Amino acid sequence: MKVILARDVPGLGRKMEVREVADGYARNYLFPRGLAIPASAKAQQNVAQLLDERERQEARKRQEQQTLGERLQSLVLRIPARAGADGRLYGSVTAQRIAQALKEQHALDIDRRKIKLGESIKDLGAYQAHIALGPGTEAVLRIEVVQE
Repeated sequence: MKVILARDVPGLGRKMEVREVADGYARNYLFPRGLAIPASAKAQQNVAQLLDERERQEARKRQEQQTLGERLQSLVLRIPARAGADGRLYGSVTAQRIAQALKEQHALDIDRRKIKLGESIKDLGAYQAHIALGPGTEAVLRIEVVQE
């Protein structure tokens, strides 16, 4: 019997996939638990439409991520910080502070957990941070830490 999975089923498939299963498995396990529906022609057509819509949304999201990545790579973020005479900071510049500076200076709302620093920022100078925007999309942000 052909069924359309309503949810991810371990060992069987992912949501919206059409699978061939035994009649008893479908009637006694999948249907009562709401894990699948019968794969009628109308249901398969609806699934195809939903998958097309999902693909368009994902393509739109990837395009937005690429646009944001290009914008981030063209920026130079200047972060003022208090430092001693030798250029050592009192504290350090964290991913949270970088996210806050992006929001204040460029009106970009980036989650601090997506900002990866290659090295801890404890001195004045130029640095780079990698920002994960999505699967396969990453941007490199140039950061300049200047005397406050």
